Amino acid sequence: MFAHGGQFHMADFAVAELMHELDDQLQPQLKLHQSSLAIDNVDPAISINGNKDALLGALINLCMNAMDACQDAVAIHIDVALTAKGQIAIVIQDNACGMDAHTLKHLFDPFFTTKTDGTGLGLAVVKSVVESHQGQIQVESSPQQGSCFTIHLPSPQANKTQLSKED
Repeated sequence: MFAHGGQFHMADFAVAELMHELDDQLQPQLKLHQSSLAIDNVDPAISINGNKDALLGALINLCMNAMDACQDAVAIHIDVALTAKGQIAIVIQDNACGMDAHTLKHLFDPFFTTKTDGTGLGLAVVKSVVESHQGQIQVESSPQQGSCFTIHLPSPQANKTQLSKED
């Protein structure tokens, strides 16, 4: 749907609910890859206005890429916080293989892949999902040092706080 610029239903939901579903859905793959997932700092009061299924799919894709790149024993850590700029920051960090400069340059390009059986659409769709939520995604990575993806999304709580300060 996102690859074709489709629209989707937006609703308010708790980030904690999103993280709980992510953990539930990743458990079988984490066990298969002998990997781990730690999710920290999820304030139950933080919510997002968006499409939970689309965001869940994007987060699953990022986590699965880390496990697929290095096969086994990947530690994935997710931290969620409200930023000083009034956004929700979701930071997904792993200790997997990391990426070189060429891969980073083309990472979000449609049809770019380093996998023999990949389509090259996964991360392009992740970027599209994030941007469809008026957000941004950044990545830092070095070979053999793992990767860190940071997703910034608008925060309804921050908007309400900023509005109330102006009144």
